[in-house]
This record gives sequence, structure tokens and C-alpha cells, in this order.
Amino acid sequence: MAHLAKAVLLIVFPLLASACGTGKETREGPFGKGAGEVWVFRPAHDPPRSVVVFVHGHGGPGEDTPQYHLPWLRHLVAGGNAVLYPRYELYPGAHGTVGHIVDAVRTGMDALGRPDVPVVGIGYSRGGRLVMDWAARAADTALAPRALLSVFPASGEDPEEDLSRIARRTPILVLVGDRDEVVGNLGARLLARELEAAGSVPANVGVELIRSHDGFVASHLSVLEDSPGARSAFWDRADGLIGIVAPR
Repeated sequence: MAHLAKAVLLIVFPLLASACGTGKETREGPFGKGAGEVWVFRPAHDPPRSVVVFVHGHGGPGEDTPQYHLPWLRHLVAGGNAVLYPRYELYPGAHGTVGHIVDAVRTGMDALGRPDVPVVGIGYSRGGRLVMDWAARAADTALAPRALLSVFPASGEDPEEDLSRIARRTPILVLVGDRDEVVGNLGARLLARELEAAGSVPANVGVELIRSHDGFVASHLSVLEDSPGARSAFWDRADGLIGIVAPR
């Protein structure tokens, strides 16, 4: 990780206590059509404290829907957040993804009634890069994300956006798994270099190594787990970022 730290300052954002229990939620959708479809999760009774845009990885019929990530999505809702899950593709590796995410977020926000709360982006694998490209595309709009979490980023498989458009004050955390057998640290290294070249402020950007421990293996698919290790590695860090821009 030493060479990663040369690209951006290695920091760990302060973590807040995770929400307990599953809470009450409403799952709706998909809204929209084709690659612009979006699933909407929201607290059943209270208005959301933030809207989380969750950008999935390269997959297939399962990954293109929320089914593999439901435990984490439900945890986010239990913490008082609404969640938008864009489909963004009709088959694995399809192009035009950033535009589809933009359309899906707009559709999902309309379904939520466009609450005036911070937007937070979380992306996994291919989505770890795409969430950054979407943030750059949305930078000059009312739906620009206020914080970003990139988990085990890979290539977005589309032309990349200019990351200098992302507001420099935006907290950004990039995670690397010490046993990631799919992308390793390559995507994180490239992303860190681009953020540095874009002039991002090091105090707002962190690259963190997720270490295997106590039976938890930080492999590429560990993000899909509902285990104490996965909750600590991924859920708690997302909660910490949300807490920065949407404190209780």
C-alpha cells in the first residue's frame, strides 16, 4: 500500500455507530425502462436523512437487480436513508452506462418526491469507477453527490469522465481488499492518480486497505456478505461517510 499512499494521503474517515436492526422499509420499482430502470428503497414512515445511489458491479441478471446487495441496502434504510439502485445496463459490459445512471437517479428522485437531502454515492467493482464518473457528470446539478465510497474499483468499461468536475470538498474513500483476486489494487491506483491529477484535496480523499482477519477474507466477493467482518469493513465505512454530510 505504500505506493498507493504516494498518490493520495491515506486516511480513515471517522466512523459512526451502525444502525441496529433491519428497521422498516418500503421497496418500490423498478421505475423507468430498459437500462434506465431504478429500484427505490425508503424508510417506511420517516423522511430520509440522505439518498444513497448504489452502483453495482459487472454482473448479470442478479447483479443488475438489488438481490445480491439486499442486506447492505436494508441496513442503509435502517439508518434512515433512502437508496436508489440503478440498473444501468441490459447485459454485462454494456456501454452508455453513465447516462443511464443519470436518468435512473433522476427517475428515482422523482419517485421519492425529490427530498432536499444530501446525495451520497456508493459503487462496487465496475460500479466503483462508474460512481465516480457519474459524480463528475452530475457535478453541476442539484443531484451532485456530497460524498463518495468506491469499493474495490475496477474499470468502468466506458469512456471516463473528467474527475476534476467533482467538488474538491467532497469526501471520497476508496477501498482495496488485501485478498481481492479479481481487481487487486489496480483500479484504486488508477483512480487515486486521476484524483490527484484532478487537483483533489488530499484531506478529503482516502485510500484504505481492508484486511482479512478472524475468518473474514477481504476477497472481491466479500462485499456481498452479511457477516460481522463485512459489516465492519463496508457498512460502517459507508455509515461514516453519510454521517459527515448528513449528521443526525
